[in-house]
Order: sequence, then structure tokens, then C-alpha cells
Amino acid sequence: MNQWLRNIVAGLVAIVPVYPLAQGAAPASSGATAESANNPIPAGSVAGPDQSWDKAQLQALWDTARHTAGTTSYEYKWIFSTDIRTARVARLSGLRNAKVLRAENLIDLQPELRGRLSDLYQPGQSTEPFAYTQRGAQGWSVLQLVSRSAAPPLRSGPAFEASARRWVKFGLLPPPEVLLADPLERARVAYWNATSAAAVAVIPAELTPNVQFGNHHTPLTLAIISKKRDLAQALIDHGADVKQCGLGGCPLGIVAALDDATQALDWTQWLLARGAAPDGIDTRYLLGRSTALSAAMTRGWKAVGEALLAAGASPDGAPDVRMTPIESAAAYKHRDMVEWLIAHGASVLPLPDRGTVTAGQRGNLYLAAASTGDTAFAEWAESTMLSAAQKSPRLRFDAFIEQDKQRLALADDTKLSLRAAPFKLVLVLRPGEADDVMLGASFDPAWMDEVRHGDRRNPLFEPFAAAALAATPEPGSYELLVGQPCPSTAKPDGICPGVQWHLQTDASARKDFHEIRASRNEYVREYRSVADISADKASPAQPLQEFAGQTLQLVLTSELVLGGPERKVHLIGPRYVTLQLQK
Repeated sequence: MNQWLRNIVAGLVAIVPVYPLAQGAAPASSGATAESANNPIPAGSVAGPDQSWDKAQLQALWDTARHTAGTTSYEYKWIFSTDIRTARVARLSGLRNAKVLRAENLIDLQPELRGRLSDLYQPGQSTEPFAYTQRGAQGWSVLQLVSRSAAPPLRSGPAFEASARRWVKFGLLPPPEVLLADPLERARVAYWNATSAAAVAVIPAELTPNVQFGNHHTPLTLAIISKKRDLAQALIDHGADVKQCGLGGCPLGIVAALDDATQALDWTQWLLARGAAPDGIDTRYLLGRSTALSAAMTRGWKAVGEALLAAGASPDGAPDVRMTPIESAAAYKHRDMVEWLIAHGASVLPLPDRGTVTAGQRGNLYLAAASTGDTAFAEWAESTMLSAAQKSPRLRFDAFIEQDKQRLALADDTKLSLRAAPFKLVLVLRPGEADDVMLGASFDPAWMDEVRHGDRRNPLFEPFAAAALAATPEPGSYELLVGQPCPSTAKPDGICPGVQWHLQTDASARKDFHEIRASRNEYVREYRSVADISADKASPAQPLQEFAGQTLQLVLTSELVLGGPERKVHLIGPRYVTLQLQK
């Protein structure tokens, strides 16, 4: 490719995403910058305690260490940069140049890192860049998991006191006098030690159960994970919020994925009766990023799903979920549950505000089905999605060309005569219809024939052949990029020269339109010149007047991007338009 082209990775899936394991199940198992330090510990650490600690102070440190340490040791990589772009590149490169660090337990990590690292389950999994302050500098960090193993148990005595002094020195635990004065810390300790309903009942009312332990669980989520109904009821009676989520997920999501269908239904109904939100999520945690219905679908629990729908749960999950219920059912090979969800109104098409498996990777029914390795299931999912896309109003749009005060409709197989002069492309994108239109162009009819016959080497079928458009009103935004058909030397599995354009209504990332007529839902892009970008070096843009006598081929279409190893793209309702340019 050349300077006109960029591979647009975000939102275009090149590989099958890794779908998470069921909530309640055991998880399956480039570039550090010059600004990275050996360890994520800030300079100017807290001075080491010189005085002796009394019994109460040591007990406070011991109690806090117990609810913070967790049960896992970690090997991980970490980078820090003051430039978020550098941090993003480092994440994409796999933090290749970062050294492997080890945390014997969560206390060995800065508090800001504990929840983020413990939320990584698969080796190689990374966080998104997150804001972090290192040695007084504000910047961005990325964590990558190398491995997880069982942590050694904490042991009281001189060894613990030596460790505690180190933890306090480096700010990994607060000094004991701070712990003793903090009512929230006293609440954490009280509820950590309260392992029975009777113990909860005698905790002073001013100590709230709506706290999060240092290991990022909550008193109620731990009681539910342990299946202690009387303890959970005592916590709720003491004021525990049934909507508060933790590292293990949200309370309703935890129980919906229990490995026994009868228990899952019983607990689900019990929590719903106590005010649990049917579609509650917590985007801070992997196991909290999907609704309880998604959790139930990973197990195939229809009765639990029915109870959740009856309580008001959406068959499509909720905005910002990582996996929709239909993806969850498909990823765990429950085709019967996929069909049940469809019968209850679930969308088989991706929704714009949910289903983000990882950064830049949108999930969908096909990808989830394909991840099971069941070819027949994946083919069924693909045909089901394609059929729905062809009927969906969400992929409809109207299009016109305006020139010399004329407005010419662009239907499929439209043939028009235009002056070889600037013209405007008008897309009518109403709410609930398409918010993105793909455009390709060429002066060679063989290029259009490739598209008609589904030659997947044509760039309109290649997600990574998207042009980086010049934002309006930059001079380059008035250029129409055209390509050529595949040369005879093109490989059967190759990608031929050229690009696809995506004209999108979302102006938060890039302004694609020179004019927006909001009252008519019309989005206008004007063309004044043409540049052929299929050669090794892009030719300079030439005014449209230079192309008098030639015939311009346009394809305007919506698309269904399925992704996967084959980078599948289906054109939905393509319009083949021929423009004869006259003097």
C-alpha cells in the first residue's frame, strides 16, 4: 500500500476473539518505553517505621493484609509512559521489551494495580492503558499477565512484621495508626472476620457492609460465592446492597452461572425478590461486564433466563456489556438457547453500544459460534445474521448526487450523466437506519464486476483496506480515491490494490462530511478532484474536469463485518452506480 492507505484496526476483527469462561467457573488459563521503571512503585516512598508497633497496631496490619492478599501469585509485565499513544503501541506489541515482575500476592502491588491485575486470567491478556502517576509524573500504564499460581499463605510472627514494615515503607499498606482510625477499614475487618450470620448480627450498625475488601471482593459477593444463604441474608439485613459488584461479578450474575441449575434458579429468584437489578453490570471487572442473563446462557439455564426476562431483563443485555446473552449462549455451544433468545426478541446483529470483547474487537453471533469449533453451527450463525441484515432497517440509507441545482437519486444500477465538475454525494441517514456507508470507486468496469461477483480480493471485502480519510474541511477531503481491478499477477488469496471508504455520522473520531442538514438527516461530502491510489506511488489528485469523457464506477453499500480468521465481510444492499462524465 502507499501513503494514502492505512489499516484501520479498531472495530475490524481479524481473528476470532477469546470469549470468557462462565461466571463461577475457574478461568482458563511490545514495547516498554524508556520512561518505564523496573517496578510500579512511586519515588518518594513512605519513610520506614522506626518505632515499635504495639499489639493493636500489628493486629490492624495483619487484619488488613488478610483481606488484601488474595490467594494468587502473579508474574506480570508493566509499562509506564507519559504518552498514551506510546502506551497503546506497547500494549499492541505485547509489552515485548518489558521485564517480567512477580507479586507474591496482591499486597506486593500498588493499590491502583491490584484490581486490574487480578482481573486478568489468561496468560498474555493485557489491560487497556489506564491513568497512573509514577514518581510524580502523570501518564499511562499497561499491565500484562504472564502467569498465575497459588500464593503461599500469610504467616504471623517476625516474618510477617518484617514484610509489613516493607509494605508500609513503600505505601503498599497504610500505617497502622491510619488503619485504626479509618471507619471503612474497621468495617472491612469486621465483615472479613464475620463468617456466620450470628457474627454479622453483632457488628455495630455504623460499620457498613457496603465495602470492598483489598482483594476487590465484597462481603456479600464472597457469601454468595460460598453459597452461604444465611450469611448473605444477614448481610442484607445489615444493609448490604444487592446491586454492589466485586471482582467475582455482580451478585445476580454470580448465582445465575452456578453449576447446578436448581441452585442457580433458587438463588436468582431469591436475589430478585430482594431488589437485585436484572441487567446490573460493573464494567470495572471482567466477570461483571455481562448481565445475569449472559451468565445464565453460558450454562444453558433456560429457567433462570425465563426468571430474568420476567423480572425485566433485556434479551440483548445492557449498554457497555462485554458479551450479549446471544453471544454468551453461542460461545458455549448452546444453540437451543440462541434460538430461544431469538424467539424472545434478541438481535442477531451486533448492537452499536455493546458486545465489545476486547478493545477494537466487536463480538457477534458468528464469531461466538465459530469459537466453539463447530463448523455447522458457525455456518448457521452466519446465514442467520446475513438474512437478518438484508431485512434490517438499521442498514438502510438513501443516496443522491447534487450538481447544478439538480438532485439525482442513486438506486441500484443507476446510470447518470454528469458534468466533469465538482459534485456532492448526499447520504440520508435517519435515526434507526445506517450510520455508516461504505464507498468504493474506479474508472474500470472490471473493478465493479469484481464486486458484483464477490471477488474477495477486492478491497471492498477486506476490512484492513480502509482508507484514512482526510477530515473535513481539509483540502484532501475533497478528493475522490479510485482504484483498479486485480492485476493478472494477483494471488488467489491476496488483496488487490485499492481502498474502501467509510463515511460515518459519528464525528467524535473524525469529521467525514462537509455539510450536515440535520432537519433532513442529510450528510454531504463534496468531490472536486480524483486521485488513483492503486499504484505503488499515489498519483497527484487531478481536478474532475480532467476526466471528461470517462465513466466513473461507484459502489455504495452497508456491510456486515463478521470477522474471524477469514475476515468475512458481506455487502448489504450494494448499489452499483455508473456516472458518465461529460464536458
